[in-house]
Parts: sequence; structure tokens; C-alpha cells
Amino acid sequence: MRRELVGLFLVSTFLAGSLVAPGAANAAPARIASGWMPYWVTSPSKPQGVNSAVANADLFTDVSPFWYSALVGGPAGVQVKINPNFGNGAANIAWAMGQLKAAGLSVLPAIADGTGKGKMAAALADPAKRAVHVADIVNLVMANGFDGIDLDYEVFA
Repeated sequence: MRRELVGLFLVSTFLAGSLVAPGAANAAPARIASGWMPYWVTSPSKPQGVNSAVANADLFTDVSPFWYSALVGGPAGVQVKINPNFGNGAANIAWAMGQLKAAGLSVLPAIADGTGKGKMAAALADPAKRAVHVADIVNLVMANGFDGIDLDYEVFA
């Protein structure tokens, strides 16, 4: 008798679960993608990247526009600046942030390493310089209302 009750319990649990499953199939798609956007498609005059992210916001968890570069200079030996090729960078960033945040997207701007061979590696190897660089990045995120940052330091060594 006990074996039949266990079997009946398992069958009823399976049937109850199968009755719920079709509703899940009709649910909105889960956000599954992170998007990188080059700086040249994130301005009011060339909005293709921003427009595409906004139009597909239901699929994106976050976007990482390439707005910043780490360049030689500053107390850490490297400093984060708006990409020098971005034109009217601050105004373009403000415009894009408004569009992306209104669409419910998290914005994690990318910082590309533009310091040249060995410069970033030297800054990161020195604890004091690394601390200054980290503080600069944290200040950048906080001052601009970003949701985080994407470090694109591919060639620092």
C-alpha cells in the first residue's frame, strides 16, 4: 500500500508540473545578451547602436558602449578619458544614457587600453598606482550613474 501511495504522489506531482509548463512557454523571452557598441554608433547623429539596443531591450541584460580609453598620464601613470575619436563625447554620452536607461538597460561602458605596450601592466603592478586607477574608475561610474564598467585591457602586458 505504501508503494502505491508513493507512486500516486509521484504521478500527481508530474501531472501538476506538466499543467504549469505550457504557461511558461508563452512568457516573454529571457534577457540573454550583453551588447558592445562602438562609439561611432552611439550619438544623436549616428544612433544605430543605441537604436538597436533600445529596439531589442527585451533581449539584452546590459550594453557596453566603447566611450572611454585608458591613456598615459595622471598620478597612476594611466588615466581614463573619453575616447578622443568620440567627438562631442560628454553630450553624446548623456543622450545615449537617457535612451538606454529609459529602455531599462544596464549600462556598463567599456574602457579600452590605449596606453601602449607595458604602460598598463606597470600601473597595475604598482599597488599605489593601481589603487589610484581603481579610484578613478569608481569615481567615473558613480559620477555618471553607470551600472558598472567593462575593462577591455587586452594588450596591457
